[in-house]
Amino acid sequence: RVSSFRILIVTAIVTLISYFSVIVIPGEGICGKSGFLLAVPFTTALSAMWMTTGGVDRPDVTIAFAGSVLGTLIGADLLHLKDLQPEKCLTSLNIGGAGLDDGIVLCGCYSLLITEWMPNLVTFLKF
Repeated sequence: RVSSFRILIVTAIVTLISYFSVIVIPGEGICGKSGFLLAVPFTTALSAMWMTTGGVDRPDVTIAFAGSVLGTLIGADLLHLKDLQPEKCLTSLNIGGAGLDDGIVLCGCYSLLITEWMPNLVTFLKF
């Protein structure tokens, strides 16, 4: 229902941000730097809202969620697989997040919420 091209653009933006916003810690895995869970959702929400128009269907929410999840998975996890050293890990390595602190799911949910609520907040503040 939404433009695949727009999702790819947002995914590329988020991939770049995610790639440079994480570090690989030997023996632990891939960890996000401070501000990671704020930079990605706000950038995703703003770029998705910039590329689409508002309306009844609100395609920007779908684009923000899909771009955030895919971009974070590609940029933070898949592009850093070459940096991991599985022989030094104490436990098994998980890509795609693990548990409650999963950056991929949290970035997707935060992007969705910010994209959904930001136009209402701007309208409220203008009133």
